Amino acid sequence: LNPSLERQIELYYADDYNHPLFGFQISNLTEDFWIHGNDRIYSKASWDGAPIVNIKYKLIFFTIPRVGDMIWKQAFRRMEGLLDWNETGGPKGLPHNPERNGLKYLYHFHPNEAEKMIKDPTWTKAIFLRNPRDRFLEVFQHLSTHPQEIQRQCCPEHPGCEMLRDSILRMVDLSLRCKSEQWNLQSHRMEPKYWEYVSFMGSMETFQEDAQRLLQQVGAWDEIGASGWGPDGKNSIFAEWMARSTTGINLTKEPISYADLEKNLLDEIYKEDLRNPRFRFSTTK
Repeated sequence: LNPSLERQIELYYADDYNHPLFGFQISNLTEDFWIHGNDRIYSKASWDGAPIVNIKYKLIFFTIPRVGDMIWKQAFRRMEGLLDWNETGGPKGLPHNPERNGLKYLYHFHPNEAEKMIKDPTWTKAIFLRNPRDRFLEVFQHLSTHPQEIQRQCCPEHPGCEMLRDSILRMVDLSLRCKSEQWNLQSHRMEPKYWEYVSFMGSMETFQEDAQRLLQQVGAWDEIGASGWGPDGKNSIFAEWMARSTTGINLTKEPISYADLEKNLLDEIYKEDLRNPRFRFSTTK
């Protein structure tokens, strides 16, 4: 068996490897590490699929919906020198739409080059995580005011299913029947083989401190983070974001409460995240 033949075998059996009921994992027999074209981090299928790459600061960033993803993409657009970096929404779908936001993603690089960047210790590979319960509550709050997103993602052929948003329990049921980047497990953000290369892991609970620490680590704090935000351009990126709450939720106070039954259901659904030793989420909150 050689690398070329192994790749052909993986492509031939791609349907089996990707079947959700089989749970197969691709293990490379001929190389220690290989970026596969079907890997999530090399996918063009989602706004938060492949990680964002900034060459100047040697940063690879894995965004996750509802974990400060909007403010980070604005920051990365500013890093790229785009004049409309602070634009949001509109027909272009900024800052999220990867076809129009001017950002570079891992799939813009040849797999061999992407592999070197992932393995290179001089590159920072970063991700921010959030307690699954808090993240789910924000998803629920957001979709309560944007039901069309449920309709589009989960039931385009069955009008009316968006009413499942009326209660958290219905939302839990919907999440079990419909896959969405907004509520998928954070443990599944990338294949297991990539996690060991993540060198910076921030938390939503300490977002302001961790985000500043990351930008300082890559040398972008003075230019990108310290000022230039807010109506007078003198605020730091995170002070402004915390003040206007880009994600629409107060990070220090939950606007929605849930019962023990709902909490237990969420804990069961997200047990892989809650028990992930890398994440260190609180299981008592």
